[in-house]
Amino acid sequence: WTIVREFEFGGAGGSAERLSLYANDDASFVGFVEIVTIAFFSYVVYDLLHVIDQYPDLGGVDILAHHFGFFAAALLAYAYGAYPLMLGWLCTCETSTPVLNVRFFIKSWREMEYTLPNIDAIASMLGMKTRGVIAGNWMEYYVSVAFLWVFVAVRVIGYGYALIRLTGDLKLVDDNFIPYTVRAILYTLTCAGLMLNLVWSYKIYGMCRHFRRKVLKQRDDSGDKMSDSEEDATTTTTKRS
Repeated sequence: WTIVREFEFGGAGGSAERLSLYANDDASFVGFVEIVTIAFFSYVVYDLLHVIDQYPDLGGVDILAHHFGFFAAALLAYAYGAYPLMLGWLCTCETSTPVLNVRFFIKSWREMEYTLPNIDAIASMLGMKTRGVIAGNWMEYYVSVAFLWVFVAVRVIGYGYALIRLTGDLKLVDDNFIPYTVRAILYTLTCAGLMLNLVWSYKIYGMCRHFRRKVLKQRDDSGDKMSDSEEDATTTTTKRS
């Protein structure tokens, strides 16, 4: 968010600065972005190896493509100081990850008998009428909806806005800092990333609708625990982002 704020509201608002980090005269900001870039790259490498090690439990081919694309984009951004505004938005997109992690915590707690008291405590604190597994299902549904809204806000609207600005900057500025091949690869990956985010948004929306039908049916019928195996297959694609 600091990088995005600096480019949108600070002193680094020119097209050249948004295209190349080293067109910026502020040495402290350049150093900060370099640190963020290497930290982000390290995180992407760890995440990629984790997804490969757990494949296909954490997602299918789209998840692998997403992480390989992130890996290539982060590597080129670090090597050439390329497109720091887009780098800022790539990092900002992780704003949706904590919400997804909360959903996983709730999902795990409602599936284990000895952690159900945690679900009951949260349900009581929130003033919910239900308890136990049913309360956990409703919490997971509400958190999933929150995840959808945050995902769309940062990964579709915010990221899409940055891509539009990047496209305009590329038409206005002759970037001599970054080789043409690198620019072409990064722009292609950036566009592919937006398309993948749109696909995932649709799948997450479908997951929320499916899960709501499940919890309503459970409430109206017997109240027995909903089997995880009955959940829609689209939940798999949202396990990593």
